[in-house]
Amino acid sequence: MYYWSAEKVGGRYADPSIRFVLLPATGADQATLESFRAAGSAAIQGACTPVDGSGTLTPANATCLRLVFDDSAHLTLFKINTSAVSNVAIFSEHFPVEFERNSHYLKDVAGQDIEPGGELPKAANPPKPWGVAIAAAIVVNLMTLLGVCFLVPFFAQLVKKHPGVVHTAANAFGGGAILAAGFFLMMYEATHLIKPANSTESVQVGLWGAAILLGFLTPYLIHIVISLVMSEHEPAPPTASESTTSKEVAAVTLQVTGMEATLDNSRAVRVRGGILIGDFMHNFADGIFMGVGFRLCGDGFGWAITAATVGHEIAQEIADYLVLTDPMQGNLNPARALLLNFLSGTSVLLGVLVLLAQDTVDDVSTGMLLAYGGGVYIQIGAAECMARVGDAAKTPQLMLIALLCFITGAAAIGTVLIKHEHCSPGGVYAH
Repeated sequence: MYYWSAEKVGGRYADPSIRFVLLPATGADQATLESFRAAGSAAIQGACTPVDGSGTLTPANATCLRLVFDDSAHLTLFKINTSAVSNVAIFSEHFPVEFERNSHYLKDVAGQDIEPGGELPKAANPPKPWGVAIAAAIVVNLMTLLGVCFLVPFFAQLVKKHPGVVHTAANAFGGGAILAAGFFLMMYEATHLIKPANSTESVQVGLWGAAILLGFLTPYLIHIVISLVMSEHEPAPPTASESTTSKEVAAVTLQVTGMEATLDNSRAVRVRGGILIGDFMHNFADGIFMGVGFRLCGDGFGWAITAATVGHEIAQEIADYLVLTDPMQGNLNPARALLLNFLSGTSVLLGVLVLLAQDTVDDVSTGMLLAYGGGVYIQIGAAECMARVGDAAKTPQLMLIALLCFITGAAAIGTVLIKHEHCSPGGVYAH
């Protein structure tokens, strides 16, 4: 037994009734469906028997039915008994997705979606959104140059006089934007897509949760690898007298020549590596998620993911620049810090190109990518952005600023939900 559903979209059915034909078939592939084209076309043009959702439909040759939808209900279900046949060829006056709002049009008794083995006209892959997706990636990549603003005397003095306020506001805004994207969009969308054929709910939840946790742990794993690699090159700790001498020499170098300090160079290398490599991987993942949004869920969803990415990039890139140019941390001059940060950020474009270059991306893969991205976003938003806010916001005034900035960032992403229906990747007729 299977269930064919029709839902009201925008408060009404796409049509009060439709012509509908169920033909016993010998296979479930495109070639078999093509062989039934003439018989299906002839049957659907004949006299049709009206049926409502109270009865049971059975496949029969040369028989046309008229499915009549219950206008007093938001959903009409039709039972289809296929016990006497091995395959069914279905011809309909409308494409079934025209009657989809939240649920797939055909399900089995376990509630699993049933997808067609062939379609007429044959399903075509929609054109890939190369232009808009690449443009979005470039916008995100340009965020890596935000450090330029700190070369302007006004902003340089602002950071110098009020570093706590700048760090707090930027990270709170970024944290709100990225966490909203993770919770409002990515992780919830994934629950609609991670439904492998014949899988149970526990398997689906397990895959969804594992992808989120792996995403959450990814930044930590990158940090561990960097620490292991960098620790192999660290020199032995200096003695007390050597340490004092090194500090004095470094201080003189900074004050007199403006060159990079030599103080604790191994630590500077680790800081640079951690920020630049971590940023490369993070931006690459962002590119993948943006590519999924634009390719399978439409421009609106893609730009929503882009907006969230820009939101947290603002906070992250400001923080990265300040750390990279800090003489006691990354110890880079502004020009070199901006260049290296920009180069590491180009991975967002690489991520978009890799995703769009794939011939096919199925629902389960898309859902796993979105869930994984949600996990990464939680880690960046909560463990990085908001952790920095917690360290910096020590006064009631700063706490209030952080709260307002967080709400602003989250609200900016939340506006996408005003007219948002969940994304349904699929054929050219998918909504």
